Amino acid sequence: MYKVRYYTPDKLRSVFVGQGLSDKYWFTLYQKKQCRRGMGFYRLKSPNLPLRETEKQAIEDLDKYAASHNFIKAEGETVV
Repeated sequence: MYKVRYYTPDKLRSVFVGQGLSDKYWFTLYQKKQCRRGMGFYRLKSPNLPLRETEKQAIEDLDKYAASHNFIKAEGETVV
């Protein structure tokens, strides 16, 4: 379970930090609110959001990225 940290300005995507299948790296993920392919998680790819070895590093990257892209701060919702 992951904590939603932000929403995109259009509120169509929730954005959070999580791990992949290997549990080795942390990175930024998003989940679309309404999607034909289902409610899967997708990696938010950007040179400013690299793979990180710790959750703390990934959260710091996301906080900077969110500030520069006018993301909306979430109120503590979670995703499964």
